[in-house]
This record gives sequence, structure tokens and C-alpha cells, in this order.
Amino acid sequence: MTEVLVELPEPPMPITPAPAMRVAYHDPCHLAHAQGIRVEPRRLLARVPGVMVVPMEDETCAAVAPVTTT
Repeated sequence: MTEVLVELPEPPMPITPAPAMRVAYHDPCHLAHAQGIRVEPRRLLARVPGVMVVPMEDETCAAVAPVTTT
């Protein structure tokens, strides 16, 4: 879905800006590893006025989190 949405033109009318906020996006494991989709969701989020996309500190796949968590 994000592959399609990110290719759509920006809306002609400006969207009311949200307060400035930092947003981190965690890739769903299947989307990132099986389908290779990592950039499009971040590009889509970055189009939202007032949003700054920042990298997550720990991008461990959720499937292995119980194994790596102490």
C-alpha cells in the first residue's frame, strides 16, 4: 500500500500542520525482509507537515525480541 501511496501527488491544498514532532517507524519484519519495502513508509510519513522521521535506536526484528531481551 505504501508503494502506491508514496507515488501519488502531494495534495493541492496544504494540510493543517500538526505540531512539530519526531516520529520513529519500525519496519514490520515481513515487509522489510520478505518484500524489501523500507523506504516508502518513511517517505510517506515525511510528507506529513510538522513530522520529522528519525531512526529508531534499536531496529531489532520483533520476531527475535524475546530471544534477545533479558
